[in-house]
Amino acid sequence: MRLVTTILCLIASGALAADPANPPSQVTHAVLESELPTLKITAQAEQRLGIEVAEITTQTVPESRLFGGEVMLSLAETKDSIAPTPPQSPEELRRLAEQQVTADGTVKAAQVQLNAARTVLERTSQLAKERAGSERALDDATAAVALAEASLSTAQNQRKLLGLSVDQALQSKLRLVRVTVSALELASLDSSVNASATPIRTAGARVMTLLPAIMPPSTNTLGGTVDIFYTLEDKEPPTVGQRVLVQIPVRNGTVKALTIPWSAVLYDANGGAWVYERTAPLTYVRRRVSLRRVIGANVLLDAGASQGAKVVKVGAAELFGAEFGIGK
Repeated sequence: MRLVTTILCLIASGALAADPANPPSQVTHAVLESELPTLKITAQAEQRLGIEVAEITTQTVPESRLFGGEVMLSLAETKDSIAPTPPQSPEELRRLAEQQVTADGTVKAAQVQLNAARTVLERTSQLAKERAGSERALDDATAAVALAEASLSTAQNQRKLLGLSVDQALQSKLRLVRVTVSALELASLDSSVNASATPIRTAGARVMTLLPAIMPPSTNTLGGTVDIFYTLEDKEPPTVGQRVLVQIPVRNGTVKALTIPWSAVLYDANGGAWVYERTAPLTYVRRRVSLRRVIGANVLLDAGASQGAKVVKVGAAELFGAEFGIGK
């Protein structure tokens, strides 16, 4: 106990403090981001690299909010058709597949009954024409066909409610994206228009357009949340279960922000975003930028650039390689 008390007293008095003349760590040749090297290239090099620049402009764009989304299996036949509620777990997917098999069997059985009823009706009609059958038998056969047609229609509609078969859904290019939002925020969001999605932790990933799914939102009363569903159609759809970032527009909301082409943005090993600014003819400086969100082929900036500056939209990667000695 005395030893602990003595050590605490020494620390408080500064006896065990680090020696200013011999610090535990040192940083030498520190380079501020405002003092990054300037890259100068020749006119021939600029032409060979195909450098193209774009001016930073200010645009008024719809305001949106960022949410997390989950890619789910879509059971809709087309993006414009009603999407049945997707299975939430492997167990629900298995039960759905069993229900679809049962419903398919019911449709086939109803079709067989209808074919048999039509055959009986044809025979009964022929007998009635030859005056070898009764009118009552003809009426019964006609009613049997109508009943079989109604049964088949009911079975087909019930099967349609279950959507595409699981095998077809897995091979489809359609996906559903579920976005969970607070019930208090729902009124401020415009879920009736297109949204956009990008994969999480994928630098430079392309933006995917989301269409409002033709299905009602589901609610979680205990959690106070609402699930909004969007339809995604893509040649290479995301994997079921993949997480994405979803931008949902705000009702009657706009924002002014600096805009640059998305192709102008480079990412370093730590995920930092950079652009190359042309400060003079054949002269470029790398600038760090803070991105707000992606809209189509453009990116909205929060900080790091000024309006009117010119950034490289084609050839930025080549300049990055030239700056660090690995370019052409």
